[in-house]
Amino acid sequence: MTTLQHTALDTLIKVGHKYDGENVIIENVIFEVDQLRQSLQIELDDNNEEYKFLQQLKNKKSHSNYTAKMSQITSEISRELFDVFSYSEAITSYEEVDWKEYFHCVYDHVIPEEKQSCNIRIWEIIPESPPALDVNSPCWSIVKSIKNNFEKFRIESEKGQTLKDIFKEQSHLGKEILYLGKEIVETNKTMAVYNRIIEWSMH
Repeated sequence: MTTLQHTALDTLIKVGHKYDGENVIIENVIFEVDQLRQSLQIELDDNNEEYKFLQQLKNKKSHSNYTAKMSQITSEISRELFDVFSYSEAITSYEEVDWKEYFHCVYDHVIPEEKQSCNIRIWEIIPESPPALDVNSPCWSIVKSIKNNFEKFRIESEKGQTLKDIFKEQSHLGKEILYLGKEIVETNKTMAVYNRIIEWSMH
């Protein structure tokens, strides 16, 4: 922090006052500034490190509530729905068609695009599932597996942060970054004054 004496001396320097080493008050100010400059540099270095850390932390934290576990479940659903439970390889009855198209409907509405958030409330408008297949149906096991995986996805999505939580967390980090950034700007201004005084005293 600059004092009135620091500011006064800096003003003299800016208007061209020459250093002669004979003014006791000026010498005391120079000594004080030299001591303060060292501690201020440490503070500035610490603040710059913290600023970088907060930026990295904020960037690392996603604005999405789509977790790694949800991504794993999605991969399994995709494999089963698109590769296994297919018209060409598995489906042979109208009942199986109903389940196939039901799963596609659910998939298109509950599985978010990459890095997008999962809307938990979308489950409230998902239509009722078709009647259960006969246990003797060749597709009974794959339908059961896909259905179970969608249920796992729903449960996992309810565990994640809400969009409100994500907003509050990111906003808090953003305000910390802004506050610290302003502190760094002011500290650099003070350091510039200190540096001018020390450099001036060396000529």
